[in-house]
Amino acid sequence: MVAGSKKCSKCGLDKPRAEFSKCSSNPDGLQYPCKKCQSEAHAKYRNQPNYRAKATVLARIWRQNHPEKQRVAGAKYRTAHPERVKAAKKRWATERYDVKYAAECRWAKENPDKKRAQGQRQYQKYRDKIRARHAAWEKANPLKCALRRHRRRARLHAANGFATETQVIARIEYYGELCYLCGKKWEAIDHVIPLARGGTNWPANLRPICKSCNSRKGTKKPDSLCPN
Repeated sequence: MVAGSKKCSKCGLDKPRAEFSKCSSNPDGLQYPCKKCQSEAHAKYRNQPNYRAKATVLARIWRQNHPEKQRVAGAKYRTAHPERVKAAKKRWATERYDVKYAAECRWAKENPDKKRAQGQRQYQKYRDKIRARHAAWEKANPLKCALRRHRRRARLHAANGFATETQVIARIEYYGELCYLCGKKWEAIDHVIPLARGGTNWPANLRPICKSCNSRKGTKKPDSLCPN
């Protein structure tokens, strides 16, 4: 054996000490097999059919038995590789969306107070972005916004009757997507007989209206106005 070299226990070749990984428990401080043989052995082990399942089970058992070491190691890795962690989370959320969504729903149901506090913190942190996104969505989806406001008003007044989205759209199209009072472009859905005066939420009581006429009409009946 040449000085400064070591014999590999796998391939039997004399190689420089730099070709061996360190191992403090061995007398010479190096692994018995060389790096190349170790790499080939690891690759062969990883190519076994059930390798991933076995590795997952063993990793889970280790994490359960060493929670503190797992926390320290996880924090250290996340600090050293923030981009990798972000990409892995995004990939996992995309590939296993159903699992993620079910877990979030279960957690929210079991922790309503924490969920509410979490939502408030998120809103305060990203308030400007959230408002801008909502404003952009409302501008791009006027019909959905009008339907949402319409359903909310009917729900708050416990109004009698029900109108599907298709029926409401049919009423808007019937009036040519124009305000039934002034003929301008519609912006909201009006209850002809106001809900506050006992009006229903049936399709026959619904008509498209612009914001100006809607504000002017308020809780009045149409016959009390002077339409153009």
